Amino acid sequence: MLPRPEFFSVSSSPSIAVSGDLGFTPQPKSNVVNPATRQWAPLPPQPPPRGGRTMAEGFFADPYLAFDPAVSPHYEVFLMPTITPWAPLDDDAATAGSEWPPVLCQTHVFSSATGHGGRRDNTFRVIKPPMDQNDNEDPPDPYLGKSKRGVYFATLDLNFRLRVWILDESAAHHQMEWVLKHQISNLKHVLASQDSYHQKHDGDCWCFQDINHHANLLEDGEEDDDGQEPVIEPTLIDHSYITLLGFHPFREILYLNSNLSIGLAYDLNTRKVQDLGNMRPKYYHMAGQHEYIRASYPYTPCWMENSFTCST
Repeated sequence: MLPRPEFFSVSSSPSIAVSGDLGFTPQPKSNVVNPATRQWAPLPPQPPPRGGRTMAEGFFADPYLAFDPAVSPHYEVFLMPTITPWAPLDDDAATAGSEWPPVLCQTHVFSSATGHGGRRDNTFRVIKPPMDQNDNEDPPDPYLGKSKRGVYFATLDLNFRLRVWILDESAAHHQMEWVLKHQISNLKHVLASQDSYHQKHDGDCWCFQDINHHANLLEDGEEDDDGQEPVIEPTLIDHSYITLLGFHPFREILYLNSNLSIGLAYDLNTRKVQDLGNMRPKYYHMAGQHEYIRASYPYTPCWMENSFTCST
């Protein structure tokens, strides 16, 4: 895992570039951080798993940030309980044979409006994923996100079958349902047939920040080598490994990564692909890092300085 988050973004506005260097926070992994305004707020310690279970037993909670500046300047962090497949449910009478998540499930929520966290037992609706239940193939790689028409759900399996659904919230009897928006039997073949496209160099190209590489040079007392050697962009040869990166927030475009090297933008309506350029950290070579993408999400910088309750 890279020590600092990387940003891969359009370079048309360098004056408002956002850095992935979170060194201004004491503990980035236990804080909520706004990289645009460089503000941060500490999160309270996580409570122990329900029922006295431990993480080693497969019971833990994942934090999820809920924030929409168009609705409110405040944010909330939800601790969603998670049970791993190896968790000993049969030994717990409270959970044995029951569905997950249960009908009644308390979650811990931290609110920036109140400045503290606590248990919450509001009414929520659990929506099952739209994948076929009878598929005997390997589980697909899923991605849940928001785009032009609402909530989108995409899957990409090992056979390169791509499927994208849209959540229909206007269904009869208040029963939300997933509607298949787009599908391709073999995304690898589609990308291979468009290997002639190139990234635009008209001031609107995409650039990879590569902050881990530059930070490592400075820590070792070495000079930055930018400008001394020409940048060799990777070429699209064989799309043998493709991952989902996220959705464009306002256009029906799905972002992809090919071979952990190249960013791609795939238009769901025209099925055309744009090469966004290199997004492979140089730090992988320097530190012997295992090459993989742990998590990714589209990020729109929020410049509202009052959206965080800062503490020292």
